[in-house]
Amino acid sequence: PRAACRRPRRLVDGFAIINAAYDKLPEDVHVVDLSGRKYEGFEEKDLGYFTNLKLLDLGDNMLSGIAELSRLQSLTELRVPANSISRLAIPAGSFSAMKVLDVSFNNMKSDSLIA
Repeated sequence: PRAACRRPRRLVDGFAIINAAYDKLPEDVHVVDLSGRKYEGFEEKDLGYFTNLKLLDLGDNMLSGIAELSRLQSLTELRVPANSISRLAIPAGSFSAMKVLDVSFNNMKSDSLIA
């Protein structure tokens, strides 16, 4: 009998961010578009290197949350429309620079924000 094959989860990692931004170093990345790439989660340990990332577009993926992105302290705009987000668990004190958060076209209700 063959063992069930599980496909690996597609994760947003440092290499994906660098490649999409066409930069060589994490600190040089300011804007990145990772929309429509079927990402399901994050390689959290890589995110802290992107100290100057201001705008991140993760629209049209399969993400269920964004709490891991709280490591991106410089983030001012986060776009995550059309994902699989039903609840937002935001760690206290995170996303302090955030000005724009787009969570449109997700499966969220009025009580979906957990702070």
